[in-house]
Amino acid sequence: MTDTVTPSLPGQETPDPPRRRPPSATAAAVLQLALGTLTSTAGTFFSLDAGGGWYAAAALFPVALVLWWVAGIGLLRGSRRGHRLGVAMLVALSAFNLMKIVVFDESAGYVFMSATLLIAALQLAAPTRAWSRR
Repeated sequence: MTDTVTPSLPGQETPDPPRRRPPSATAAAVLQLALGTLTSTAGTFFSLDAGGGWYAAAALFPVALVLWWVAGIGLLRGSRRGHRLGVAMLVALSAFNLMKIVVFDESAGYVFMSATLLIAALQLAAPTRAWSRR
């Protein structure tokens, strides 16, 4: 099966997005939903438990949870915005994981960083990018 080609600009042609969702897009979206839900829920709990200045973070983690879900569901639907939001959330989580590793010397940060990089690889795979051109 070949993709049809539609002209986007004079002299340039881009392939149409695939009709069926590629496995890499499905895996990236489902893993984003799982990782985002886990990290946002845990972040809220641990921020409330720590108290003090961490109460500000406790207010931000539920916002992150909504953004993770918007990104994951958007990617499942083939949305370019969902894909971009997912990339932004993965970059933010990478920075957060790096802070946990460097500043707090938290060993769990390595596991979460590995998962984040795996999901980022799926998110940035060519079939996933092609799927989210709509």
